[in-house]
Amino acid sequence: MPKADRIKHLHDLLKHHLLRRLKCDVIQDLPKKTEIIVPVDMTLLQRRLYKYILTNNYEELRCGNLTNSIMHLQKVCNHPYLMQVGDAIAPRLNSNDETNGPYEPRALVQVSSKLVVLMELLRGLFVDDHRVLIFSRFTMMLDLLEEVLTNAR
Repeated sequence: MPKADRIKHLHDLLKHHLLRRLKCDVIQDLPKKTEIIVPVDMTLLQRRLYKYILTNNYEELRCGNLTNSIMHLQKVCNHPYLMQVGDAIAPRLNSNDETNGPYEPRALVQVSSKLVVLMELLRGLFVDDHRVLIFSRFTMMLDLLEEVLTNAR
């Protein structure tokens, strides 16, 4: 069976189980995406964790095994609480067990320079009644952001 026929057969099998809609079919009046790159310096905690990762993973980095280390560095740049060592020192609210419970809201924002800038941007957008979509490769970052926005209400 030729490849084109196999693909058509597969589409026929899947069409009852899969809903696929293209953006152009669903939303005609979506405004053009605006992307602005905002350089942000790391907070003191982020810089310390970043340096800690670089020094503790030196051998791994020297040998060229970069994937794991780069992932950890990306997490630190997003928010230090995404790392186990950062989460362990995070101030908590109303919790007997210091490693569980909700984060202290002000600290949750202040330890991440990206969150500080994002919250400033969101305040301005919400004042003007803009709707906002936020994307992240890290679902844990979206969880933290949800907590921040819930506390900000």
